[in-house]
Amino acid sequence: MRASKVSKKKLNEAELQRLFGKRIQYFRKQQNLTQQKLVERANLSGANYLSEIERGRRSPRFDLLLRIANALDVDVYQFLKVDDEDVDMISKDIARQRVAALDERINKNMDDVKKLKADVEKFLKILGSK
Repeated sequence: MRASKVSKKKLNEAELQRLFGKRIQYFRKQQNLTQQKLVERANLSGANYLSEIERGRRSPRFDLLLRIANALDVDVYQFLKVDDEDVDMISKDIARQRVAALDERINKNMDDVKKLKADVEKFLKILGSK
């Protein structure tokens, strides 16, 4: 991650949580650590917990945050700083997730429409045979 100007844009809690997780993952990968190895170094409860943090689905307590930072040999503030590049990355990530969710809903709705069409065609056949 290159140094850049601190962003004046505001992220909501979910966006910050996602950014925080991506930063932990970045520093972990920079040191070629597996999630399991970082879990052991930081004395966390398990790789699943760390995975949830890295995906932005959970936020660690402050004491765990300190242990993760110490295990990665980074200052805690490096997890928390937000610059314009980060805001853009998170915004694009969220946009991709929303598009995927919409695609899923459209596909489900199309399946429902096809079923409805088939039912109407059956009904019309029944009416036509009378």
